[in-house]
Amino acid sequence: FRVGRWVSADGGIASFALPNEPHRKMSDEVRGDVEETVSAHFGVRVPIKLVVDQGEHETAEASATPPPASATTTGRALGAVRKAQKASAAAPAQSTASAPASTPAPAPEAPAPAKGGAFPTRDDLTAAWADEILPKLSQRARARFRVGRWVSADGGIASFALPNEPHRKMSDEVRGDVEETVSAHFGVRVPIKLVVDQGEHETAEATATAPPQGPDEPVDLGELEDAPAVTSPEDRLKEAFPGAEEVTVSE
Repeated sequence: FRVGRWVSADGGIASFALPNEPHRKMSDEVRGDVEETVSAHFGVRVPIKLVVDQGEHETAEASATPPPASATTTGRALGAVRKAQKASAAAPAQSTASAPASTPAPAPEAPAPAKGGAFPTRDDLTAAWADEILPKLSQRARARFRVGRWVSADGGIASFALPNEPHRKMSDEVRGDVEETVSAHFGVRVPIKLVVDQGEHETAEATATAPPQGPDEPVDLGELEDAPAVTSPEDRLKEAFPGAEEVTVSE
């Protein structure tokens, strides 16, 4: 390729001229290597077409040793390749300008906002607790929190009531896990305060231990009997000792 020159760069193809047809055929064996080197240099693929030089190299054929390429020839070669690069870049732009305007692609839909975002109310917590939140807890946390209930959600803190103080302390060990699950469900941080239940569970415990009671029966007032009259201690002594007399002692 040392004795050739760049003659054109049209239609995205760079034409390289060689002295004669035998030289062109021989150089075609390494054309792929030259294409890779030129493309890497300019950062764009540059296909090369080998042709027989019809001008400058006809005189050089008579010489046994071909003269080295001059600076002028090298300058023309580089200029031709740059033209090829510009032509390749301009071709898609012209194609885009001549093509009819296409309908712009619809903008991608915005992702749905995270569930929740507002601090839940007590009713929100109660509604989601049994079916949605409790099943997601670990087995350890689920066993300890299953018997509790939500009693309030005020001031950015949700209060959860448990039957007694020992149960509350034991459940506090897994409170952090429950907070994470509840917060993830509502999309907002939900701090949890554990308290001892003062209402529902006391009634439930009393109901569990109290014997069942039947309905009240009607009372027939006619069957009631008068209670015996109340007797004094003196009368009870006389009944216990028949014939005894009461003696009054004067001072």
